[in-house]
Amino acid sequence: MKKVKKGKFFWLNIAIVFLVALSLRSPIAVVGPLTESFGTFLTSAQIGILGSIPPIAFGIVGLCVVYLQSIQALALALLCLIVGILMRSFWGEFGTSSGNFGLYCGTLILSCGIAVANVLLPSLIKSKFPNKIDTMMSLYSVALGFSLLSAIGLALPLLSISSLSIAMVVWIIFPILALIVYIPQMNNGRLFRPKPKREKTKSLFKNITAWSVTFYMGFQALLSYALAIWFPQMVSEMGYGIKIGSHLLLLIQILAVSASLCVPMIFAKLSHKARLWFIVGLSFSYAIGFLIPYFFTSYAMLIVSAIILGFPVGGAFSIALMMISWKTTDKYSAVQLSSMAQGVGYLIGALGPYIVGALHEFQENFQMGLVFLFVCGIGLCISGYTGFKGERI
Repeated sequence: MKKVKKGKFFWLNIAIVFLVALSLRSPIAVVGPLTESFGTFLTSAQIGILGSIPPIAFGIVGLCVVYLQSIQALALALLCLIVGILMRSFWGEFGTSSGNFGLYCGTLILSCGIAVANVLLPSLIKSKFPNKIDTMMSLYSVALGFSLLSAIGLALPLLSISSLSIAMVVWIIFPILALIVYIPQMNNGRLFRPKPKREKTKSLFKNITAWSVTFYMGFQALLSYALAIWFPQMVSEMGYGIKIGSHLLLLIQILAVSASLCVPMIFAKLSHKARLWFIVGLSFSYAIGFLIPYFFTSYAMLIVSAIILGFPVGGAFSIALMMISWKTTDKYSAVQLSSMAQGVGYLIGALGPYIVGALHEFQENFQMGLVFLFVCGIGLCISGYTGFKGERI
């Protein structure tokens, strides 16, 4: 009987990881394809502010998650997602003051929920699947990728047969299902238990390994956000149009999902030394991917650039998550490192789109922006090397 019960909760925990991960990208990714619709009642600057809310929330809220009780916090995160999606979609008519308030405030609330879940899921995986971390990180990354692709691919078709509100609210199905599956975790009064007390530990802000993992998370977030915001326009300014740029970005995201699935599986078969050079090589492909359009503007070379960039977009993120598990000794230190890495990391990531945009405005092309992204790719290599070589926390 105990064995059956253990097996039941094993599959329940897998379902929780999968459904929560499905909830974390679609509410934000859906905004990109709908920007033209937002442009009928928001200025470009206002749309830019809307896009900057999530990474800023990820950073600030992520730093606070370490002080929360995990069972309570994950339930609260799912509720925030549900409330935020509803508020963003139905608070008022778009273009009115109440509708715009609901759009911004709802985005902030759901972003806070995503921030909490971002931090807690790696520690949940370490706690529930200590011997299957690589496999579960692969499942987690693939679910994130599917969440992203489904929003990008279905947003406009949904808008064509319904309204803007429906195109944004449909993604509420994932957090609702996740909350339903999560309910058994709240049995026996677990939701109301206080956070377990631990002996005071040394601050990770003085730990070199923790900073290496944090910078790795930050550089990959910066590169990924800058790519998602500016790559279509880069392609467009080379003379191929925004539609071609969007198609190339979709190709990048499809390859990123494939990398999210494959990288943890490849790591499971590599030696320790081979893992180190795999991290460096994958990270360096980010730098090469941004260097190609600096020197070449032919359509064929842009496709090559998109292919090269696709793998680190998914692979570097998977590695960043796995490092949090590799470099910690228990679930408590995993939460602490996850909070620091994702809190500070996403604040670093929020700088990417802004800096590339500012450089574009200064020079009226993306050449300096591409150089900046190349340098950040080198930074990703260095932080990946030092993070992997560092001592466990």
